[in-house]
Amino acid sequence: MANINYYVELNLDRGLSDADLLGELKKKRSALQKKVNMAPDPETESNAQKQLNLVLDAIDILGDPKKRKAYDKELDKNPDAFSAPKTDASAATSRVKFDVADMDEAMDLLHEAFVNENMAFIRKNAPSVIEAGAPNVDVYMWLVFAYADVDKDAQAESTISDMLAAFPEDEEARYWAAYLYLNLFKSKTREARQHIDWLLEHLETVPGKVAAMDVSYYIAVGDLALAETKTAEYKKTVGNDKAFTKQVGQAYINVAEGYLQGHGASAYWDSKEDWNNYKKYIELSLSIYPNAQLKRAYESDKKLASGIKFDYRNIVGAVMAVLYGSIFCSVRQTIPAAVLCFAVAIYIVVFSCVPKWVKYKEECTGKLPLRYKIVHWVAVVFAFVWVLVKVVLRIFYELSGGDAG
Repeated sequence: MANINYYVELNLDRGLSDADLLGELKKKRSALQKKVNMAPDPETESNAQKQLNLVLDAIDILGDPKKRKAYDKELDKNPDAFSAPKTDASAATSRVKFDVADMDEAMDLLHEAFVNENMAFIRKNAPSVIEAGAPNVDVYMWLVFAYADVDKDAQAESTISDMLAAFPEDEEARYWAAYLYLNLFKSKTREARQHIDWLLEHLETVPGKVAAMDVSYYIAVGDLALAETKTAEYKKTVGNDKAFTKQVGQAYINVAEGYLQGHGASAYWDSKEDWNNYKKYIELSLSIYPNAQLKRAYESDKKLASGIKFDYRNIVGAVMAVLYGSIFCSVRQTIPAAVLCFAVAIYIVVFSCVPKWVKYKEECTGKLPLRYKIVHWVAVVFAFVWVLVKVVLRIFYELSGGDAG
């Protein structure tokens, strides 16, 4: 049993139900996977990777109701054995006096805030650095991520425009513009293409990250055949360059997430086709960038959505059908009704073995499909009405001296 207080470390509400807690962990996992793959520097990537590993460990323990029960019992029994809350690095940064007069110090503080995901600090202070004449494109990039973090897309796009105006011929500015348009604004593929073309035209040698941007564009617009062709071509020059494989892998993940309905903790697959497409793109991502964390998360998704699961909500109908059948077996005239009831019970059991993705969708939406609500009741009521009619007819014929048949 891991001696980590996941509730404290990951800021989780211990009072959440098993399903809601798993949903919150999945939401954190998805966000951190993106941060790892989209990290602009090794320090940010390393920080996000540590958090992602922690979330994946939490999913293994808290995502399983039996394991969570044992974990909570141990946590209550010996709380001192579990890790204490970590120091809030973002809060420490927020208390530092920010002064653009010392530009180097200001940039260091903003970078530290970005690594520690203190986006509020960046939104508050980065504009003043830009106004004072930012020395490079980094501060613009940090501010775009900070605005996107709170869904302020208009401000984020405006910041990209400001960056290009301040550094019109800068390769990094063009690269980040294309990168941000593709990864944060999926409807801006045309704008991304313009900057990719500019880079391909002006660079003597295409580095791995720009090659990845070119391939990512074709993945984003759905041209998988051309994306595969481009990947094969670029691999001849960039090989297994990490910047290339990681970014192309993220492009496939972005497309895969498009087959999810809902948002964050309530994301689900709406159809078998959506689930199969999601699997296809995740597997494509793993084929180009086989990182262990994504594979581990994907295995968790497969356990959640692949295969068959029995829907116990229909068991009442099956039990009632068997009960009716048992009663009807005791009366010779109602043997056909008994057979029908047993057949209905078998049908309900078979019908209740539903694909896991369907069951998961129901849990996320809180809606039970109408067919599950009525199928067994209609069948049982039909059998009951049939028997009732037979009994009424029997009584009628006996009273009239006839034969019920």
